Amino acid sequence: MFTNIYSFRRLLIFCAITMIVALSFPCSGTAAKKPSGWTDLFTNANYGGPDNYAMKLVEFDGMVVVGGEFTEIGGELSSIAEANNIAAFDGNGWVELDGGLTGGDLSRVFALAVYNGDLIVGGNFNQAGSVSVRNIARWDGTNWYSLGSGLGNIDGRVYSLFVWNGELYAGGSFTLAGTEPTNNVAKWDGTTWLPVGNGRPTFVHEFCEWNGKLVASGLYNGDNNSSVAVWDGSTWDGMGFPGYVYALTTYEYYGVETLIAGGFFFGESGMYNIAFYDEVGGWYEFEGGIIHSVFGCYAEVFDLQVYNNELIVSGYFTDAGDTQALGIATWNNEWKNVDNGIGKEGRGYALLIDERAKCLYVAGDIAITGTIKSENMGQYFFGRTPPGPPENPGPGMAADLTVHPNPFNPVTTIKYSLDVPTSVTLGIYDVAGRCIKTLVNSRQTAGEYSVSWEGKDNLGNTVTSGVYFAKFELGSADQRMVETRKLILLR
Repeated sequence: MFTNIYSFRRLLIFCAITMIVALSFPCSGTAAKKPSGWTDLFTNANYGGPDNYAMKLVEFDGMVVVGGEFTEIGGELSSIAEANNIAAFDGNGWVELDGGLTGGDLSRVFALAVYNGDLIVGGNFNQAGSVSVRNIARWDGTNWYSLGSGLGNIDGRVYSLFVWNGELYAGGSFTLAGTEPTNNVAKWDGTTWLPVGNGRPTFVHEFCEWNGKLVASGLYNGDNNSSVAVWDGSTWDGMGFPGYVYALTTYEYYGVETLIAGGFFFGESGMYNIAFYDEVGGWYEFEGGIIHSVFGCYAEVFDLQVYNNELIVSGYFTDAGDTQALGIATWNNEWKNVDNGIGKEGRGYALLIDERAKCLYVAGDIAITGTIKSENMGQYFFGRTPPGPPENPGPGMAADLTVHPNPFNPVTTIKYSLDVPTSVTLGIYDVAGRCIKTLVNSRQTAGEYSVSWEGKDNLGNTVTSGVYFAKFELGSADQRMVETRKLILLR
């Protein structure tokens, strides 16, 4: 009898524990909610990151590849003693790439790209595993290979890699493309390295595509056309930018696909480290610039990425416009910090967006992400609500929003209609993002509307020729629709 009672009690306890455990985990058919904010993926308690600077990120073969200047990676639990400036994270731990990249003046990886299914790595090194190379190498997922006879000499450096029109472009500080003389730019056509026109007069740090052309940026040597230029396939055309440009991207800014530049510039440019290009007026500071609260304009932007209508900026700074943001910030109609950023002393050298997982990786010289200890890498989840405007703009949607004539002189008319009553704001903005004229700011009933702009600001002053933007906003803050139209005033 005692044995039966004892066994029965044990059975009850076992059932209770089983029920508690079962309730603690979601059912197999229920999707768990994704986290939001910074995670502790790259800490000593988990996998750990690089033991020194992480300078570039890319996705390859389902893994996150990081390059930089480091010898060990993985923290206390899973360090790889021979990482040698490059390693891959497969979600479960770090993977060594057959000895990594070594040799050279001071072996480092500055550039990563995927080309024809292979990983291409650029930097300053002369060994890829056991293969002799010259500052650039190819990894097919198993082995290292040279890419022709490489780029530059022993002190050459490859800072940027980019695939354009089916060809691989390399930029940096080098005077040889294979065996051909060149100036800091070369392209690989699948069999050999070739110069790209006359090249660039200074180091090339970044490429991007804009309006179907290749844009290259880099150092500034006093000539306004030295740091940013466009390659149309036959000639280079300088874009007149006085400053060091480390980062480039394109972003839909007030309805126009716009070239954005980030770097270290303020002096002659009059812009604080981030700028945008207007095809009519040239370069302008982007939304108040990027600064450091201690060192003022001595701040830097190292990378620019775009995710879901959000411009993401990383570098060495404490403020974006009027918003405190430590080393990383986002812009979508306003500046926002990213959950306490990467610390006042942190430097975010590289960003990588994983759109499938809705997360962001940041690499650099980083000791903290948000409030979590980090080892030069961090991971941020956007969760169920990624940045950007609501997918459903809600009631009050405009129909047939038109501007005519455009270009105009001296008057243009903006027409729109409302499906339901809603709050309406219609303003005219200059290329620097300032509202110069408010045309409508009221609640309106459903119906058709027409309003004219005579090319004057709020003070009645006649504005100069150039590009302006009509910004049309409907609804409340939690359910808002925004549309913009580019206006060209010709006097």
